[in-house]
Amino acid sequence: MRKIFGFKCAINAAAILLSLFEVAFGEYYYGGTGPKQLTICDSIIMIKFNPEVPQPSYGTFAQTVEGLDENFLPEQDFQRFYVFHVDEGYNIDTLINVLYDIPAVLFAFPAYYDAGGNVCKPNDNFVIAYKGDVAQETMDSMAAYYHVQQMDGPLEFTGSRVMAMTDYIGMNILEIANAFYESGLVDYSFPSMFVPQSFGSPPNDPLFGYQYHLKNTGQTGGKPGIDIAVEKAWEITNGDPNIVVALIDDGFERYHEDFNSDRIMWSDGYDFIGADARNVQPDGDASNGYFVAHGIACQGIISAIKNNGTGIAGIAPECNLLPLKICDDEGYPNADPTILERAISYALHLNQDRKYLSMVISCSWGWIPESDLPNIRRIIDTSSIMGVPMVFATGNFGELYPWGSSIGFPAFIDTVIAVGAVKNTGLRWNYSGTGPRLDVVAPSGYWQGFDAGDIYTTDASGLAGYNPNFVTCAFTDNNYLCTYGGTSAAAPQVAGILALVRSRRPDIKATDTLRMIIDSSAIDQIGDTLEDIPGFDFAYGYGLASASRALLAVVRGDADNSGAIDILDVSYLINFLYKSGPPPQPDDRVGDANCDGAVNIKDIAYLLQYLYHSGPKPQICFKY
Repeated sequence: MRKIFGFKCAINAAAILLSLFEVAFGEYYYGGTGPKQLTICDSIIMIKFNPEVPQPSYGTFAQTVEGLDENFLPEQDFQRFYVFHVDEGYNIDTLINVLYDIPAVLFAFPAYYDAGGNVCKPNDNFVIAYKGDVAQETMDSMAAYYHVQQMDGPLEFTGSRVMAMTDYIGMNILEIANAFYESGLVDYSFPSMFVPQSFGSPPNDPLFGYQYHLKNTGQTGGKPGIDIAVEKAWEITNGDPNIVVALIDDGFERYHEDFNSDRIMWSDGYDFIGADARNVQPDGDASNGYFVAHGIACQGIISAIKNNGTGIAGIAPECNLLPLKICDDEGYPNADPTILERAISYALHLNQDRKYLSMVISCSWGWIPESDLPNIRRIIDTSSIMGVPMVFATGNFGELYPWGSSIGFPAFIDTVIAVGAVKNTGLRWNYSGTGPRLDVVAPSGYWQGFDAGDIYTTDASGLAGYNPNFVTCAFTDNNYLCTYGGTSAAAPQVAGILALVRSRRPDIKATDTLRMIIDSSAIDQIGDTLEDIPGFDFAYGYGLASASRALLAVVRGDADNSGAIDILDVSYLINFLYKSGPPPQPDDRVGDANCDGAVNIKDIAYLLQYLYHSGPKPQICFKY
């Protein structure tokens, strides 16, 4: 029934899009940046039945109620709501009044279109965060007045509370959530609604030659050099087990032939939904479901074993990976807007308790550009304050929204590192989001369809993944995928680069500095000269992400590439400059300790001042 539901609402969405800019809506909720306008979708209605009275037959219920379309079977949604279809032309308010006269009906809500024509399906939950000075007595009075109860919270770091209606008092969930916000007692209050989400010497790994995103020689018809230049970065570091990449996605695998199970923090991983998104039962098993492998594809890009003679090469194979699953076993997310908040909070809490040197959080998905959830803003800002950078794909909305405003949520938040996608030629993919909050781009393939892309990565082992159920790959077995793409494939590349930077420089704690390293080391003007102007632009951000340049920026002065700056580096530079010794490793520019663009006697003097006379430490340097 999912396809029937989507098709029927899509027909009406086109008409809504045409009228969005011509009418003023009475329906709204409060997002992170103010009121978000909605309009009623008159083709479906959300119904929850009262468990305390005899239950009707869901399959035949529509036949007993005038206004419900009996030609469509109801679809079970979240929080025990069912989606029923409405007879064409029937007044939705009249239908709601009729439904509330039926004892078996506990709640009946309309569905809505957001500003992009996407269908938003509410339930009886909403999320609030009280201001710090609100007394418990006041909270209890508010709950009693509006007939709601607290189901969960306050959650750590944000103070979010999940509230639920207990019975109908003549107000729907939008009106109650808005009443809480307009009381002035809360920082935010918004309804729980399902909103669409979008789910992205050479190593001896036999498929490395196909991984053009790591090293592009033109082997797939692209432009040589349009890659993230990881090989020189690997000469500096392959990662560090004390650095954790928390990957939030639809499921993961522990014992894949190209994964080091000792580098996967499986016992610390978590599934925040369980097998069925409509019946949330979290557990400690972050495994993917059958034919669900989006997360495993991202997992391979970041952490597949390198130089094992098998499969592909991951960008940061020696870092640990924390698997956090936020979709059910069929790959569906849940409507609860606190699921992602809980996942991020879980990672932050674990990082805080275990005192890892550093963490990076990678998310290859996001909500549509109209979305703006204040609790997600708060937890992401908290992550930034705690020194944990978050990388998000910009989303594949570039062809669906106006140029310059097509970056999804939460990628457009200021404290997020937002990653778009370019072709193997350096030209921007039209689907890649554009706008003022784009940081960098990375190479990827097309995204629409299982067989559309051309990024090689890992798949669920055997017969459990995309290959061979939806695609076939001529040069791989069923444990690998050759058709991954979209911004989903671009984001984990940047997360992997950040993991390498943090492995080599765990002392760099500020997320603003880490973003500056990614942005300032990017290669500018690789694409269309009309879009890719000098410096920052809305289409390419600061340019093509570069692992080698990011690492070279943070290791100046370590001339012998030992991982420490000491007297041996002074000796190494003297030997290089005056005794025909080998150059600084792995690149001459590592010897440029004072960042003046040259390696000479001044760098020796700079290091001696730093080591013995309390001079400044070699700085992060972007002279290449």
